[in-house]
Amino acid sequence: GVQIAIFNSVGSRVSTGSSDAAGNYTCFDGLPTGSYFVRSLNLKHYIDELHNNIVCTAGVCNETSGTPVALTVGSQTEVDFALDTGAMISGRISNKNSGDALLGSLIDLYDASGNHLNYEVPDDNGNYSTLVGLSTGNYFLKTINQQGLIDQLYQGIPCVASRCNPLTGTPIFVQPGNNAQNIDFPLEKGTAIGGQIIESATGFPLSDIFVLMFDSAFNLSSFGITNGCGEYESIHGMLSDKYVV
Repeated sequence: GVQIAIFNSVGSRVSTGSSDAAGNYTCFDGLPTGSYFVRSLNLKHYIDELHNNIVCTAGVCNETSGTPVALTVGSQTEVDFALDTGAMISGRISNKNSGDALLGSLIDLYDASGNHLNYEVPDDNGNYSTLVGLSTGNYFLKTINQQGLIDQLYQGIPCVASRCNPLTGTPIFVQPGNNAQNIDFPLEKGTAIGGQIIESATGFPLSDIFVLMFDSAFNLSSFGITNGCGEYESIHGMLSDKYVV
């Protein structure tokens, strides 16, 4: 079912209920008399709301900005929600050269103001879809991977080490009944830096050492961590440039 969460005056969650097959829910936590805020939480592509009829964009909202609900010990208060079906974005993230899915990668979701809303986890085949219902508007996506490939904004815009303004990507417009499909990310292999770190006196390899890589503008572009043999390699795909390690 859909979860219903209750928050106190400072925005802390104090109770949760879940709707049954008929859409009915009850929170049983015996809350003390006071004012509370109520919202829905779901991963069924409905557009979540904060009472009273305030849309939570991609499931995100400030709970204490809703209409307060006065609760009194010994009485039951009814708060109803009529949720609209939202839109969704779906596609695939892969290695451009091999076509293989990128396991362990993420897709970050941003709204038209650049606010981070959520992240999506692709399945074993590299396919992803937004789980929260999206309201009408433009959205932006950014990939995150640690397999030495160059991350991207949509469409094919390089985003080195995920250090970029998501709003410089191509906007993806959706509205309920008009989903965005085939929003794919074929990532390319980037420049890599690797080597070995040893103890100068003994020649023994040093493990668990962080190695930072900065581009010519001294922006952090990637990092690596030495293994048991003292070897490291940058985990983010980097563009051609001069780097400081």
